[in-house]
Amino acid sequence: MDKIDTYCGAGFGTPAAGTVTSDGSINCTANPFGGSGFRYAPDGVRFSEVDYDRKRRGIALAAQYENNAGTVRATLQYVDSHYRNAWFERASHAKLEGGYFGTPAFNPRTGTVLGPADGTGALVFGANGMLQSGILTQGHGSFSGTWESTQAAINAGSAIPGMPFVNNCAAPSVCTTLRDGLYLENEARNFAHREGTRDYSANLKWDISDRLHANLDGQYIDASTYNNDILVASGSMANFQYSTNENGTPRSRICPART
Repeated sequence: MDKIDTYCGAGFGTPAAGTVTSDGSINCTANPFGGSGFRYAPDGVRFSEVDYDRKRRGIALAAQYENNAGTVRATLQYVDSHYRNAWFERASHAKLEGGYFGTPAFNPRTGTVLGPADGTGALVFGANGMLQSGILTQGHGSFSGTWESTQAAINAGSAIPGMPFVNNCAAPSVCTTLRDGLYLENEARNFAHREGTRDYSANLKWDISDRLHANLDGQYIDASTYNNDILVASGSMANFQYSTNENGTPRSRICPART
């Protein structure tokens, strides 16, 4: 579930400075859905499933040598570490209002695009002001070209040749409803990450004489990283039959959008 939208049209003060009463509350004398009191609804309902495939491989080898006289000592070491993390995500996002992410905690919306589908009852809110049920739609015209002409609507988007994605409702093309479905997004993301490190090191100690000694170190490191990220996304519109289960978690069922 996305961030909860707060709705109030009057009586709360301003988003920057709410009017707090003597009992510590903030009044709301009107909201965009009718009546008084604050109303609340998720900014969207999101489902995401991610499958991970992680693999890690490590090798460590070491060798030592010392001559019989003890004047030459050599050490060789090799470390090889590789890590692979691949994941595949499937996600669906039912947008209600959209765009509330990153806004202040107290930021009431004074208007809304949400409304019930024609022929259905009003949106139902609980005693706490939270949205409980309703067939959610938005007013016609959010999609480009839907008020200009049928050709403009086709140019803006067409899933079937010669047919607009969203109907043009300007005269003489009269739509049976001026309520459109809300935006529904589906995404598939394939991400692959690999990284590896090879470390070669050597040490040589040589007592050349009683007064002359040598201590030599050598190291070579080869490291690499690879990322491949592919995202395929599609968007559509649909009426959402919104409801909540016994613990208040939202449920959104996709219905055909009449436009």
